[in-house]
Amino acid sequence: MARQQYSPTKGEVLEPTDARQASPRKMNFRVLIISTALIVVIFAAFTIAFFYQTPPSMDASSGPQPSTTSPATGVQP
Repeated sequence: MARQQYSPTKGEVLEPTDARQASPRKMNFRVLIISTALIVVIFAAFTIAFFYQTPPSMDASSGPQPSTTSPATGVQP
């Protein structure tokens, strides 16, 4: 005798093969892809906004470079 599974939503007994079938529309896959793409777009927007809003004075590549000729003693000349 084959094992049968009960479906509480329809009140019918399903065969094991029928019970394991996936949705042909693949809605879980669509939700996964759309949500992942949305997260990537939001992260990119935050990153671009962060670099756009960072003032140039905080950027180490611009402005005068610190002098490395005198040793750092912690005493002001």
